[in-house]
This record gives sequence, structure tokens and C-alpha cells, in this order.
Amino acid sequence: MPVVMAPWLTELEHFSDELSLVHPYDIVEKLGQLNYISKDQLIEFRKIIRTAQNDTKIFHREEAKSAVLLRLAHEITIEQFLEALLRSKYHVLVLKLVSNCRKGKLRLVVRNVEPGPGFKQAQKLYLNTKIYTHKNIFKVNPTEACRNIYDSNKLKFEDCQQKLKIETDEEEKGNLKQNLMKFANICVSCLFAALDAEITRWNIDFDWDECTVSSRNELARLFHQLTGYIKETPNPNIAEVGFFSRLAIAYAMTGQLAKAEGYIETAFTLSFSIPRCSELYFMYHMFVMILLFKYQKNKSGMGKLVCIAEEARSCLQQENDDSIRYFWTRMILLRKVFCLLGLGNNIELIKGYTPSQEQIDEAKEMLVEIRDMGDMESRREMFFFTAKARIAQLEGDLESAIFCTELAIDCDENRCFGETEQVQKYLEQLRNLVTKTQCGNQQDIRIEN
Repeated sequence: MPVVMAPWLTELEHFSDELSLVHPYDIVEKLGQLNYISKDQLIEFRKIIRTAQNDTKIFHREEAKSAVLLRLAHEITIEQFLEALLRSKYHVLVLKLVSNCRKGKLRLVVRNVEPGPGFKQAQKLYLNTKIYTHKNIFKVNPTEACRNIYDSNKLKFEDCQQKLKIETDEEEKGNLKQNLMKFANICVSCLFAALDAEITRWNIDFDWDECTVSSRNELARLFHQLTGYIKETPNPNIAEVGFFSRLAIAYAMTGQLAKAEGYIETAFTLSFSIPRCSELYFMYHMFVMILLFKYQKNKSGMGKLVCIAEEARSCLQQENDDSIRYFWTRMILLRKVFCLLGLGNNIELIKGYTPSQEQIDEAKEMLVEIRDMGDMESRREMFFFTAKARIAQLEGDLESAIFCTELAIDCDENRCFGETEQVQKYLEQLRNLVTKTQCGNQQDIRIEN
């Protein structure tokens, strides 16, 4: 009797060789931990693994793997399967599958490509506030500026809520629901921008348990406010990707990397079913940042960081809007450049790491690519010149390194960026190196005399 396969399993035939490396135990155990299969199902799958059936071969793989996949295909979704792969540390395989899916080569995931009313307006508003923040255009604290925009839209959202409670006309109720979703989208984007601005200041003192409306911590208050809008948006998955990405980076900045990785992987798996948008690109950027934090701490994860950065880059190449593509590509490439040059997210030198000449050359090429994208925001320009300074230092040209570092500091005229203080420390380190070099040269001269 022929085996009937679920559609997404049929699609995976293209990756039979890669999937042959996946052990069924890893997948079923992880699905059990994620509560995607019941305890009884887990026991059943364990039995299948131990006593594989002879008539369930698929993808030219071992019988146990084939039998498990065939059975799983009718119990879980492809998104759940991909998440189990990711959580089981098959990152490269997941990225390959997701990449082919985003390019349309695989039809694994059914995307909700209709983000709903107000989404384009919200995306434009979000990108503009990001650019204004990174260009020092806001005359006040950027978090406060974003919050002011949010407050005006919050009133419109609440007005729609109140009218919906008393409206009886079905057509008018439909219009109100559309407006409610529109303002929910806009409020979410405003709060995302405010969170980003707050995180950018590197003044992080965060604990999710303190996320209440009355919290004295601005970051905690913003997260709490977000929870009231996510489910009201027409495509909550998009908002959740942004929410968990920011939760992840907030934890990463407080040194809680295990929690950070957990939340960013949650965001990554939720992103399987969303269209290309700022939240998808932001998620990739945060993933790269978190992996750079991890690398800075224990020198592990560079391979994964490079994979994520390249997948992000590939995804961005499909973005039609040049301004959006350049904005996010610059961000992600600069983080990869930092990793290659031994710089942490906050521009602190990674101790015990000396880049190879090959890595320096790759960083140089990427900086040329970034430069050729044209005008960049002040904060990004600060990162750019800091990377140039680091290259000059590594190549022994301390004078150029100091000059580039001074240019980097000049990019933050109002001293709004959290990284500026660290750039100033780097400048002092470079000047001290020059002083030591000069003292050493004078001593050599005295010895010769």
C-alpha cells in the first residue's frame, strides 16, 4: 500500500541528504519538550525509533528516521518541525530550508502576506523614527519623542475601542474594527521605536518580572504596554517577532545570554510565517548581535553568526525598497565586521582575540560595500569609522587609527549614543599605545647612543 505523505514532507524531498543527518530522537524529544506532541505520542515515537517498519523508507534514509517523519507529518506543522530542528541545534539546516522557502524555491510555509490595515503606514513611521534616532535629529530624548507619537495614536486606538462597545450597526462596526487594527499596528511600531531608542542608550537594567504599567524602569513599562496591542493587530505573528526580538536583546544586554538565545530563537521560529518587513530584518539584526555577545563572552558561535548574517543579507536582497534594504543591510554587515575585527557590540575590544589577515581583508571589503550604499545615519557612521580605526590599528598605523576614532566620536555631536563613551575609551587606548611606542623609540635611541 503506498505511503501518503503530507504536502510539506513531500517538499522536503529536495533536502533528503541534509535531513539524513538528523537523528529522530533529537526531533521527537524536542517536540515533547515544546509540548507539540503529547506524552503518549512521545512514547509511541520512541517505540517507532526502536522498531522501525520496513515499508516506510523515504528520502533513502534509515528506516527509523523515515518512519518518524512520516508519522510526524500528520501530527505537527512544518513550523513546529523547523522549530524542533532549530532547538536541537541544526541551525545550518534550518537556515538553508528557510532561505529556500523565502526565495520561493520551497513552499513549506503558508505566509500571511496581508499584514492588515495601517501596516504600511506603521512600517514607514517606524523606519523614519529609527533613522531620526540614528541621525540625532530628535531634539529631545529619542525615547520620549517616540513615546509622544505613540500617545497621540493611543488615544485614537482607545476611542475606537470605546465606540466598538456601543456600536450596533454591523457596517460601522466593521469600519471601527479596521481602524482599531490600524491604530494597533501604529501603536506597536511607535513602542518598538521607543524600545529601540531606549536600548540604544545602553542604559539597561531589565527584568521581565518587573514589566508592569507602574514600573519605574522605562524599558519594563514599554514592554508591558506592548502586550496590550499585539493581539489587536491583524497579524500578531509580526508583532510577536518584534516583541521577542527586543526581549532577547534586553536580556542579552544584562548578560543573561541563555534567556536571550531562547527568546531570539522563539522570534526566529515565529518569523517563518511572516512576510518581509522591518520586524523580520530587526529579528535578524538582533540574532547577530546576541551571537556577537556570546562570542565576546566565550569565543564561540562565530560560524552561526556568519550563517545568520548571510541569510539576513540574502533575505534583504529581495527587498525592493532601496532605503529599507540599505538601512538594515548596513546594520547587519557592521555587526559581522565587528566580529571579524574582534570588536564587541558596544565597541569594546574582545580580549584574547587577534583577527587573521583573511578576516581583516574580508572586513575591508564589507566596509567598501557599506560605503558604496551611500549616505548613512550618524550612529552607523560612528560604527563605520570605528571599524576603520580598528583595521588601521591592526595594520600598525596608529596615527590613522586615532584619526578615524576621532571622526567616529564627531558623529555623535550631542552625545546621545550609548556606544560613544566606549569609543572615547578606545581613543585613549590608542593614544596610550602611541605614547608607549614613542617612549620605546626614545629608549632605543638612548641605548644606541
